[in-house]
Amino acid sequence: MREPSAATSFWPIRSMPMPVILLALDASVVLASAKGQRVVPFGKMIEEHPWRFVGKKSIVTEIRFPTKMASWGSSYQRFARTSRVGGAILLAATMECREGKCQSVRIALGGVERRIARFLEAEKIAAGQRLTKEICRKAGQLVAEKINPMSDWRSSKEYRKEIVGVLVARALQEACGCAN
Repeated sequence: MREPSAATSFWPIRSMPMPVILLALDASVVLASAKGQRVVPFGKMIEEHPWRFVGKKSIVTEIRFPTKMASWGSSYQRFARTSRVGGAILLAATMECREGKCQSVRIALGGVERRIARFLEAEKIAAGQRLTKEICRKAGQLVAEKINPMSDWRSSKEYRKEIVGVLVARALQEACGCAN
């Protein structure tokens, strides 16, 4: 089960790559209005509909990334059975590794459910471990078990679950290989 603090967003942005990537990279946004500026974690901004959070009189002026992420490995996975716009499964993973062990992980998924989300339980499986194919597979299985995917003409729920499990494992292995 996803923890309540897992960031989510409403369907219009669920199949867009940038929100998934921003969530995985722990980005913050600077919102400006006549009242001044405020810095908000992207995950917090999308817990409700982004336009309701930003408001009619504010604008996003800047996107910031934590400097710690410069040494993290990352992976972006996109899977679509057709080349048409929409319907793709989007997954981003970022990871900090030290001395061959995964210290911290962030997994963000979009295009599967009505909302984009992080999967904190799956992230905990990898944290503190030497990342093996088996650990990556377990994290992928956990995400696949926890999602409630949409079903449409492109693919069934079962197919999406299977693909998500594979993509999570692949993304974790790739991010681990890129980490400094």
